[in-house]
Amino acid sequence: AVAERVIGGLVYFNGQSRRPITIIMNTSGGQVTSGFAIYDAIRSSRAPVDIEVLGEDSSMGAIILQAGRDRRIYPNTFILVHEGKMGSNEASPREHEAWAEWSKTDREKMYALLGDNTRMDAKYWEKICAQKHEAIFDARRAVKIGLADRIVNSADWTKLIKRNKR
Repeated sequence: AVAERVIGGLVYFNGQSRRPITIIMNTSGGQVTSGFAIYDAIRSSRAPVDIEVLGEDSSMGAIILQAGRDRRIYPNTFILVHEGKMGSNEASPREHEAWAEWSKTDREKMYALLGDNTRMDAKYWEKICAQKHEAIFDARRAVKIGLADRIVNSADWTKLIKRNKR
């Protein structure tokens, strides 16, 4: 449902003007397919899309952040990167096998996407996810390795609100 609202909003705003769009996020993540859909919609937007993160940006949220033209985070933001989770108690063994193979494809896409959009290559992301299972980066480290472009101060929040009232 969130993916539908985000994608619908992007379609709407692209139909209105080519002015930059700012997405404000605080997310624990979500479904892989929905996250990739949002990522693709942001990347396909004719209007530039900037993303600001306050607080948490975990799992698919970290992937969605990579789609932004300008990726801004606040000082107390953290970003969590991991391989994701899957499972179903009611799947047959063959269904588990099929989903496990698909999951491998999704992980490879995630590593490549992170490698293309950060200062670290895909091998780094594969290694860190395998070692830590959940790699958590504070705002300074996130900017240093390229998960985000910059840290903004809280006074910029007021500027964002004024800019969006126009």
